[in-house]
Amino acid sequence: MALRLAGVRLPGKKRVDIALTQVHGIGRATSIQILTEADIAGETRCYDLENHQIKTLRKIITNYQTEGDLRRLGHLYIQRLKKI
Repeated sequence: MALRLAGVRLPGKKRVDIALTQVHGIGRATSIQILTEADIAGETRCYDLENHQIKTLRKIITNYQTEGDLRRLGHLYIQRLKKI
């Protein structure tokens, strides 16, 4: 079963700490920080996550700039620099 977080489909067979890095804006360090805050072991596979753990991850990830927000912000910075 695939897991969907922050608009990204995460593969079910991968470890959660690795799978989270597929979300634009989340690297290895941020992934580990998120999992520590959610009290989830990094070795856990995505298909082993329970519903309350998934909800916790979604709640924590909303505190970070990811995917569309981050891409939009980068685009705005580039447009601003082009005008200069």
